[in-house]
Amino acid sequence: MVPAFNEAECLPALVAEFDAAMQDAQVDAELIAVDDGSTDDTVRVLHDQETEHPWLRVVTLPQNAGQSAAFAAGIRAARGPHIGMLDADGQNDPADLPRLLQHLRQTDADLVQGQRTDRQDSTKKRLASTIGRAARRWALGDRVADTGCSCRVATAELARSWPLHLRGMHRFIPALSAMHGARVVEIPVAHRPRRAGRSKYRDLARGLPGFFDLLAVQWMQRRHVRLPDAAAPARDPDSVTR
Repeated sequence: MVPAFNEAECLPALVAEFDAAMQDAQVDAELIAVDDGSTDDTVRVLHDQETEHPWLRVVTLPQNAGQSAAFAAGIRAARGPHIGMLDADGQNDPADLPRLLQHLRQTDADLVQGQRTDRQDSTKKRLASTIGRAARRWALGDRVADTGCSCRVATAELARSWPLHLRGMHRFIPALSAMHGARVVEIPVAHRPRRAGRSKYRDLARGLPGFFDLLAVQWMQRRHVRLPDAAAPARDPDSVTR
């Protein structure tokens, strides 16, 4: 599943790479591309690709709603038991998805989170990520090193528990998963320079909203009550031993 906002230049190569990766790994998969209210040719490019590739499904949002909402729309549309995620800018390698899926199955994990070990980002962006990681560890006890990496695979059941209808929650997917008792593991994945276009994020501009989002997740953690998998059946009053 790929959320896309003004990524028309990147998408044809990404679709081709996804096709090659799934064929090489012999994985039967669909690709859900969510257009997040793009103002460029993203929708046209996606529908052109959809005509050529029957396993590609396009979901369109009427206006830009943000990455969390785009992920939520893709998860809602997904039909398989597992959901993989990628960014549309080409920095994630689709070939990592089969490896993450295999690791999830072998370890009986609920979420396998990618970790970018050789990040192809600016110094400012890497610094912002370092600060964010320290803040998450302090506030949430989240020890996942790279929650900002969109390359991940999760069970569909877990993915549908994430509150991605709330703006900004995609930054806290590992912590939100752990809150539900999920088994979360992290393994290295590739990271590449942006293929075309430019980043949609301004690190300083998102710092303050990200801090308030962090406090919101901390509040959720403190208020969250984990129920047992199945409620105990009510006892028949006539069968109570006296």
